[in-house]
Amino acid sequence: MKFKKILSWSVPMSVAIMSSLSAISCEKPEEFNPKVVLDKNHVLVQKNVSKFKVVGGADGDTVYLEALEDNNERGIRTGDKNKIRLSGIDTPEKYVGLTRASDKEYKYALMSSEFASKTLKNNKIVYAYITEKDSFGRWVGDVFYSETNDKPEKIEDVDRSYSVQITRAGLTLPYDINPIPNMDLQKIEGTLQWYVWRLLGVALLNANYYNDGFFAEYSTPYDVSKNVYEIKKFGTAFESFTKKVDINVFNNPNVYKAK
Repeated sequence: MKFKKILSWSVPMSVAIMSSLSAISCEKPEEFNPKVVLDKNHVLVQKNVSKFKVVGGADGDTVYLEALEDNNERGIRTGDKNKIRLSGIDTPEKYVGLTRASDKEYKYALMSSEFASKTLKNNKIVYAYITEKDSFGRWVGDVFYSETNDKPEKIEDVDRSYSVQITRAGLTLPYDINPIPNMDLQKIEGTLQWYVWRLLGVALLNANYYNDGFFAEYSTPYDVSKNVYEIKKFGTAFESFTKKVDINVFNNPNVYKAK
C-alpha cells in the first residue's frame, strides 16, 4: 500500500525557513487529468503536428519515428526517419560518452527506457508536435499517443502526452533551463507549452505526493536532482514546474485544461 507523503521540500536554507506550520506540509496537489486533445483546426497544430510510426528508441527521452505524411513547415517527407528529443523532460543517463553512470542513476535510466519502450513500442502510430531542431540536429517536441489504440487514424484519436506521462510515473524530472521564453510561449494558445507545460508541473507534484518512481526513494525533486542525476548534473532545471519559485508554470491560468 502506498502512503501519501507529507513533506517539506529541502530548498536552500535561506529560502526554506518558513514562518507558519501550514507552509511546512506538502498540500495535496491538483488532481491529475492526463487527457491532452490537440485541436486539429488550430493553425499551430496544423503547422507543427505530423503523423509518425515508432521505429525505435534510444532511452527515456529520445525516440525514433518514421514520417507517415509530409510536413512542409518542418521539411519532413513521408518515409523520413527522425530522431526526436522529447521536450520538457530529461531522464537519467546510462552513459555519457564512454563513462557509465552510477548504479543508482543507471537503475533509473533503465526504468525510464523501459517505460519508453512499453509506451512507445515499435510500429505504434503517434502524432508528434515538433518545435525546433537542437544543436545535435535532432527534432525537439512531444509525442502524443493513445493508450487504447495503437493505430489511430486521426489526431482526435490521441490524448496522451509522452512527456507528461513519464513525469507522472516519477521516472523523469521536468526540465527547462530557460523558463522565461517558455512562460511567454505558454500564454499563446496552441503552442506545445500551452498544451503541456502546466500539466508537467501537475504530473510532477502528483508523482511526488503519491511516492511514484523516484519518489518511492526520495522525498523531493531536490533530492532526486542531487542523488540520481550524477553523471550529468540536473541542478534546479525543474523548479519552474513547481510553486517554489516566482516564475512557474502555474502562474498563467489561461492554458489548456483537460475536459
